[in-house]
Amino acid sequence: LGQLSRLTLYAPSSFMALDERTRRNLELFSGSRGTEDGSLLSVLDLTETAMGGRLLRRWLGQPLLDIAAIRQRQAAVAELARHIALRKETRQLLAHQADLERLINRIRTAVAGPREVLALRHNLERVPRIREALGDNPPLAWLKEELKPQPEIIGLIATAIDPDRWNRRG
Repeated sequence: LGQLSRLTLYAPSSFMALDERTRRNLELFSGSRGTEDGSLLSVLDLTETAMGGRLLRRWLGQPLLDIAAIRQRQAAVAELARHIALRKETRQLLAHQADLERLINRIRTAVAGPREVLALRHNLERVPRIREALGDNPPLAWLKEELKPQPEIIGLIATAIDPDRWNRRG
């Protein structure tokens, strides 16, 4: 119960419900031989982070019904496909991100160690650079808005944990 800080409305009406048979017939997550090879996921998954992989899996398993939301995603994908330098820079920045969802869950449950808290700090320190890389591209504005800098948390971690002590090997 300590992890529950707020409730979020789960609205199955905003996406298409796909039963297991449909998922299998569409080969979303496994190909005809029952392995991931040949599946739609295996073709599309070029994600750089575990969070991105989970998000792609969720998006494939729960296709949107809202045309405006679908177009918003399509425009973002088209923008990144069109601008190779932007895509490359964004991928490089994301490649160094730790699994933020898992880090936060470990911190919430008070099982995270100092190295994990420092990893959270390093993730948060990259947010402004990622936002800057996204620039003022209108198709990416909604993504940029989702990335909120957290200087207070970065400062709190910086004062609480000496990175030199915890980054040494041995």
